[in-house]
Amino acid sequence: TSAAAAAPALTYGWDASGQRVRKVLRSSDGSLTRTSHYLIDTAHAWPQVIARRSTDTNSAGQTLSRQITAWHWTTGATATPTGDSLVRQVRIDAATAQSPGPVLQADLLPLAGHLGTSLGAVDAAGQVQEAVATDAFGQLRLAGSPANPGGATNAPAGGWQQSHLFAGEYWDQDSQLLYLRARWYDPQIGRFISADPFEGRQRDPRSLNRYGYAHGDPVHGRDPSGRMSLAETSAVSDIQGLMSVASRVGTVLNIHSRVNSTIEPVMGIRQLLVMFEGDLTTSTPRSIPTRIDFSEAAEKFVRGATKAISIGKTDWVTGYVADYGAGKRMSAYVIYLPVLVPQFPTLVSTGRSINGKPVKVGLGAPGGKIGSLGGVGVVMGKERQLFRMDIGLTPTGHITGRGFELDTFNEPPFSFHVYRWHGGPR
Repeated sequence: TSAAAAAPALTYGWDASGQRVRKVLRSSDGSLTRTSHYLIDTAHAWPQVIARRSTDTNSAGQTLSRQITAWHWTTGATATPTGDSLVRQVRIDAATAQSPGPVLQADLLPLAGHLGTSLGAVDAAGQVQEAVATDAFGQLRLAGSPANPGGATNAPAGGWQQSHLFAGEYWDQDSQLLYLRARWYDPQIGRFISADPFEGRQRDPRSLNRYGYAHGDPVHGRDPSGRMSLAETSAVSDIQGLMSVASRVGTVLNIHSRVNSTIEPVMGIRQLLVMFEGDLTTSTPRSIPTRIDFSEAAEKFVRGATKAISIGKTDWVTGYVADYGAGKRMSAYVIYLPVLVPQFPTLVSTGRSINGKPVKVGLGAPGGKIGSLGGVGVVMGKERQLFRMDIGLTPTGHITGRGFELDTFNEPPFSFHVYRWHGGPR
């Protein structure tokens, strides 16, 4: 199938699964036609273009030039399932009767910033080939200078060399729109150009705006699918249900309808910490303070957990959707209790449930480790601790981001560790 874009000389084609596989651009006088075919890899969390072949022909149908562009995607150093990190873009001019070839035109190594947005690109020698700046909603700019830190609003002569710019997604220079699979996004207005087929939820007013991008919060969220899919709906529902159940008090607090407003997942931890208030002199090793203000710890946990969820939710939803596509389903929520004495790690059922899924309590830690004051996690194929709060500040020399860690931050005198969807250690 095909559909005409806003410009009458530009048409697109899709395959049966809704992936864009062809684009045809005709000059206004009909003297030149550029036909591009795309090779899509659907094994990623979001289908990604890995190659494009473009052919220029004249009005008589003669081939003038051919160009092949390839993109290399990787999961990076950590074993996340998304495969959405672009590490290389290569463009080659192929041989034709009119031009010799093949000729390497560009070999770019993108520099990804926040949420995958490109900051620019370097070549194999480390020389900067392109610098990019954007506003929060993805309006592209030439990178600024000390005299003009905001950058210029115009694109470089001849267009951008990179194809994946805002949020690491494909920028169509002919239509000046961002390709987000199910829909096209216009960064000039910060809106999709067509409505989301999902009509939204009454309890979440932001979801009722069917043209909005990332629920109006592009600083903390992305919209890679262009729509709310079944897997994403399940992800949002389950991740927003990161709600702690305190078996000792036997209560389950209300669930907010969106991840952005989630604070209840940690209220059970808060109650447990308050209940643990006491003198630990006779029960803990010397590496643990003999006196802990658990009331303070409870308040710090609530404050820090809100930040931890904000840091992790994009990675968690992406990882959830990838696992969902692989046939895995979330089977339980986990609340991790304080680990103040060495104890073998176990999971204990509470008899409670959220969204029809049981809530379990995590006790202890492997290797006799101590010092955690609480955490939140899930079970989806395996146990995954998503964040935890430890006694003491982040140690000097700690390398943030190593392994499956997304980030660390301090809520003095405590520290938080936020993990990727893969999950972190107890």
